[in-house]
Amino acid sequence: MLLWLGFAVVSAAVLVALLHPLLRQGAGDAADAHAGLRDIAIYKDQLAEVDAERERGQLGNIEAEAARAEIGRRLIAAEDRVASVERSRTALPAKTSKRFAVATVVLLPLLAGGLYLLIGSPRLPDQPLAARNTRPVEPGDVGRMIAAVERRLKEHPEEGQGWDVIAPVYLRMGRYAEAADAFQRAIRLLGESSKRLAGFAESTVLASDGIVTEPARLAYEKLTRLEPQRPEPRFWLALAKEQDGQLEAALAEYRALLREGDPKANWRPLVEERVAEVETRLGRVAPADAKPKPKDQPPPLAAGPNAEDVKAAEQLSEADRRRMIEGMVQSLAERLAKDGRDLAGWERLIRAYSVMGRKDDALAALSKARGHFTGEQPSLNALSELARALGLES
Repeated sequence: MLLWLGFAVVSAAVLVALLHPLLRQGAGDAADAHAGLRDIAIYKDQLAEVDAERERGQLGNIEAEAARAEIGRRLIAAEDRVASVERSRTALPAKTSKRFAVATVVLLPLLAGGLYLLIGSPRLPDQPLAARNTRPVEPGDVGRMIAAVERRLKEHPEEGQGWDVIAPVYLRMGRYAEAADAFQRAIRLLGESSKRLAGFAESTVLASDGIVTEPARLAYEKLTRLEPQRPEPRFWLALAKEQDGQLEAALAEYRALLREGDPKANWRPLVEERVAEVETRLGRVAPADAKPKPKDQPPPLAAGPNAEDVKAAEQLSEADRRRMIEGMVQSLAERLAKDGRDLAGWERLIRAYSVMGRKDDALAALSKARGHFTGEQPSLNALSELARALGLES
C-alpha cells in the first residue's frame, strides 16, 4: 500500500510540473517584461537626477556626460530586453492548452502503468551510483553551482550548453573577461545567435573599460544583420566610430538611428546628446553651457581613449599594463575622495576593485558611495544592482 501511495504522489507531482507551463504559458515572459520596465523607470530617474545635479552645479559637465553615457547604456539594454520579450511572447490558445492538459491527465497514468507492467518490479534491489555526491548543491548556493559547472566544463570543454549557461552568469557577476571567453566558446560550439552575440559584445566592451574593440565591433555587425531594427548594436557601432575619430561617420549613424528608431523610445535623448557632442567636436555647434575649464578637471570619460591611445597601450608589457591600471584606479579613488558626487565614478571604482580581486576595497568603496547618496533612492538602487552583479552582497 505504501508503494502505491508513493507512486500516486510522484504521478501527481509530474502532472503538476507538466500542466503548469501549458496553462500558465507566458508568465515568465511577463515577469521579464515587468523587470525590464522597472529598470527603465529607475534609469530614467537616474538621468533626471544627473541633470538636476548638473543644474545645481554639484556635477561638472564632463562628469555628468560620463554618468549619462553609463546610464544610457543600461537604459538601451533594458529597453532592448523588453522589446525582445514582446517580440518572442507567444501562448497557446486556451482551448488547445486544455486539450493538452486533458490528454496528459489521461495518457500519462496509462503509459506509466503499461511500462510498469512490462519492465517494473518492486523487488529489484537498489542500484546506487558508483560515485554519489553526498553533498548536493543547494539552489541558493550560487558559488557552488558555478564551481560544479566549471568542473564539468574542465572535464568536457566541448559541451557548448555548459558555456551557454555560465556565460551570462559571469557577465552578471562582473567577470567580464571570463564571460567573453564563455560566450565565444558557446558561439563556436553551438553557433551564432542574437543572445550569444549580444552577450559576447557587451562583455568584451565592459572588459575593455568601455572601448568597442574589433571583436566587439564584428559581433555587433553580425547582430545588426540578424536584427536590423535592434537599436543597441547600432548605437555601439556608432560609438566605435566616434572612439576611432571617425566623427562624420559616427554622426551619420547617430542621425540614422534617430530617424529610423521609435519616436517615443526613452533612449532618444541620449543619442541626441551624442549628436550634439560630435557636432561640438567638429566645431559646428558651440556648447550652450560652455564655461572655463578648471585646471584640475579630469579628461573626458564618455568616449574613452582614441585609437592611437589603445594601440599604444597594447604595446605595453603585462606588468606595465597592470601598473598603468593600478595608477588609473588610484587616481580615480583620490578624485572621489575629494568629490564623492560622481555616481558613475564610484561604479567604475567598485567594478575595477572587483576585477582586480580587491574585494575588501570594493566593499569599502561601496559603503562610501552609499554614504554620499543617502536618501537618493535611484542612485542607491544602481549601487545595489552593481553590488549584486559583482557578488558583493547576497
